[in-house]
Amino acid sequence: MTLINIVLDLLSDLSEHSVYDLHKEACIRYGKHVSESNIGARCRDLRKVQYGQHDIKSRVDRNGVCYYRLKSKSITAVEAERILNA
Repeated sequence: MTLINIVLDLLSDLSEHSVYDLHKEACIRYGKHVSESNIGARCRDLRKVQYGQHDIKSRVDRNGVCYYRLKSKSITAVEAERILNA
């Protein structure tokens, strides 16, 4: 599974997540050890046409921590795989 699909799956609960939390969950759930900057880049990539033009909102708090949230849910690659393999 690609990192972009993992990030989309992690954001699919429609909650706000810090880049650190996404990084930590990618390591725990999927065994992907990637940098926080790479996770943030994939969050931004999800807004691009070639990655589905998802409505990803972001904010930076006063401590400089960046947060991302998927505004509306669409089927993720992980969910599609589960459906196809059921």
